[in-house]
Amino acid sequence: MKIFKKIFLAILIVGFMLGLSGPIVTLAVNPTANTFDSNTVTIPTSRVQTPAVPAISAIPAVLTTSPAIPAIPALSASPIAYIERITPTSSPVGAIVEIKGDNLKGFEGDIYFYFERADGRRVKLPGIISTQNTNDLSGLQTVKVTLKEPCQLGQTIIGDYSGISSLCDYVALTPGTYKVYTEPWGKRSNIVDFTITASVIPTPIYNTSVISTLTETENPTLTTNFGQEVRTIAVNLGKGHKNINVKTLQEFLISQNIGSASKNLSRVGATSYFGILTRAALAEFQAKVGIKPAWGNFGPITRAYINVNY
Repeated sequence: MKIFKKIFLAILIVGFMLGLSGPIVTLAVNPTANTFDSNTVTIPTSRVQTPAVPAISAIPAVLTTSPAIPAIPALSASPIAYIERITPTSSPVGAIVEIKGDNLKGFEGDIYFYFERADGRRVKLPGIISTQNTNDLSGLQTVKVTLKEPCQLGQTIIGDYSGISSLCDYVALTPGTYKVYTEPWGKRSNIVDFTITASVIPTPIYNTSVISTLTETENPTLTTNFGQEVRTIAVNLGKGHKNINVKTLQEFLISQNIGSASKNLSRVGATSYFGILTRAALAEFQAKVGIKPAWGNFGPITRAYINVNY
C-alpha cells in the first residue's frame, strides 16, 4: 500500500509540473447564458506576443523652434558733462567767472550751473559760451557765468521749459565754499569747489566842485545805465507779457539803436507791453550779437549774454 501511495503522489507531482507549462483550464463567465464554461482555455501570458506600437514620427523643427525676435537697437546715451576748472577759484558776488569743460549744453542748448551751499541749498545760474571747439553740443567749451542770484525773494518767475509761473525759491549767495556742478540731460557732472568771498564796497568819491555849482532850482538829469538795469531781469519774457520788466527791456533795446526795429520801438516808447515791435527789436538785437535762434524771446540765453557783456 505504501508503494502505491508513493507512486500516486509522484504522478500528482508530475502532472502538476506539466500543468505549469501546458494549457490551463479556467472557468469563464458566459454573459449571455449566465453559466460557467469550464472548457475555456487560457493561453499563458508568457506565450502571448504584444503587437509593437508604431513609433510617433518626429515633430518638424519648424513647429518646435520659436521664430527669432529681431534685436531692438540701443538708444545712444547722452554724454555726461565734465567740468575741468573754474577761473578764478574765488570771487565776490557780482563777478564773472569762466567755467571750462565738455558737454555742458542741455536739450535746447541752454547752460546752467548749480552753486550748492554747505547747507545743501543751491542756486541755479545761467551761463553763455564764449569759446567752443566744435559745432555740436559736445566738445571743449568755455562758459562765462555771472555770480548773481537769478531772482529775488517774493518775485514771480516763469519756468524755462514749462512756461508756468511760480514764486522765486530765493537762495542767497553768501560768502563760503560751494560745490559747483551741472546737470544737462538729467545727468550730474563732476563737482568742483568754488569760494564766494565777501564783497568789498568801494567808498564813493564826490566831485565837490560840481556839487557846489548846483543851485536849489536846478534839477540835473541823471543818466540811466540801461545795460545794468536789464541785468536785473531774472524771468523769461515773451509776447503778451505786461510788467515793469518788459519796460526795462524796451528801454534797453531803444538805447541800443541797432536798426529799424529799435527805431520803430522808440517811436512808440517803453509801454511795458511785449508786442510785435518789442519782439522785432529783440530779434534784431539777438541777430546783431550772434544769439541763436534770434526769435525775439527773452530767455536764459539772452539773459546770460546780457549779464556777461553789459
